[in-house]
Amino acid sequence: MKNGTSYHYVHKSVVAMVIGIEINYVIKQNMLKVKSEETKLNKKSYKEQVITKSEGEHTGQQNY
Repeated sequence: MKNGTSYHYVHKSVVAMVIGIEINYVIKQNMLKVKSEETKLNKKSYKEQVITKSEGEHTGQQNY
């Protein structure tokens, strides 16, 4: 009986470990997605800033 219960506990902890690893993996993947989206947004906003700056120069207004 003892061996059965100890195996059960070990099995549970292994399952918990695997689930934890999977959760960490999913979180890391989401973080990477968010980071790549942030860099895309930063690039886009930088392009928009350059465009508005050049438009301001054309109209004679200075945007800083």
